[in-house]
Parts: sequence; C-alpha cells; structure tokens
Amino acid sequence: MSVAVLGSWVNGTTHTVEAGSNRLLLVFGYCEHNGVITSTGATYGTKTMTLINTEVSGATYRDRIAAYYLNDADIALASNSTVAVTWSATPSEGSSIESVFLSGVKQSSPIGANATATSASGTTLATVALATVNGDMGFASMIDNAASTFVFNNGFTKDYDGSHTKFDECAGHIVCTGADITPSITGASGRIAIVGFVINNGKINVVRSVISNIA
Repeated sequence: MSVAVLGSWVNGTTHTVEAGSNRLLLVFGYCEHNGVITSTGATYGTKTMTLINTEVSGATYRDRIAAYYLNDADIALASNSTVAVTWSATPSEGSSIESVFLSGVKQSSPIGANATATSASGTTLATVALATVNGDMGFASMIDNAASTFVFNNGFTKDYDGSHTKFDECAGHIVCTGADITPSITGASGRIAIVGFVINNGKINVVRSVISNIA
C-alpha cells in the first residue's frame, strides 16, 4: 500500500474530509510577524494534530512555517471540517494554511525522516538527504518573505504556490522509490525557511510482519 494523495490540496480553514483507507491529514501553517513567534498547535474539527517540524527565518521580522498531521482514527472522529493553526501571537503580517489528505499511510508511525533549513538572505534552500522506502511519499514546503514563484528541485512536484502581500508560501511532494530524497526549493532572495519530511507507507507493516514470522 503506497502513499497517495486523496482529492486536492486546499488553501484556507475548511477542508472537507476525503474517503480512503489508512488516511493522514497534513496541514502546513505559515505566518510573518514583527517579533518572536512560534506555532502553538493545530486542530481539525475537535481533534488535536501532532507537530512534524517547524522552522523560522529572520531576526526582527520572522517568517515561520509549521507542519502537522492527524491520523486516520482521529480524522474519523473529527466533528467538522475546520482546519486551524494557532500562534503564540497574532501574526502582524498575516498567516495562511494549506492542507491535503493522504491514503496508504503507516498509522503506527506515519512520519519518517524529517529536517529543516533556514536562511536570512537566501534563494535556494535544501535540507539534508532523507532516507525513504519504496512507496513512501516525501514533502517539502517553504515560506519566503519576498514575492516569489517557487521552483522545486530534485524531482519534487509543486502542488501549491501561494501569494500574499507580505510573504509567499509553497508545498509539494515526491513519490519515493527507496532512494534518499533531498527537499530543495528555489524562491526569491529573502528570508526563507523550508520543512521537509517523509510519510511512511503501509507496506512497511507487511514487510516487518513477514520478517518477524520468518525469524
């Protein structure tokens, strides 16, 4: 069972649940703030999401990105389709949310290798290489304080490219074959931060079960 995208990527605070098996909901939160800011959580309906990773760029104005997930059991228990990301302060320059549903995800440990990177005045940003298994799916997302048309590198497909008055954001994926992946995105020169991670596929459970029986 390989990881697959269910439905479409959605920008905003409402994402109608998608039908599927071994689902996962991914939510990316983005903001810019004149001062220190962190992400304090995310929810889908009444269910609390789990943080995958977060990164920030800048020393005065700060551009923050945070990625969260919700597993299949909690997706089924969500009381409504409202997506929310909370911040330690009201972002002075605005905020944005992007989300997508997946299927075929290993529910017991959905997140594989993950990493972040940041630059105060960069253009292209990459994480370290991330290990994968055939059937996994890799994700990369960037925030850029400058107006930007993002270019995804190293085989990633761009799925979303936002545009705001104060910052831009993007997200994309790659279907994994078992080789290492390196999330990398090129934006405009400015404050940039990237989050990259691997979603583990459901076939890992089957392989481990077979190995255990043989042993």
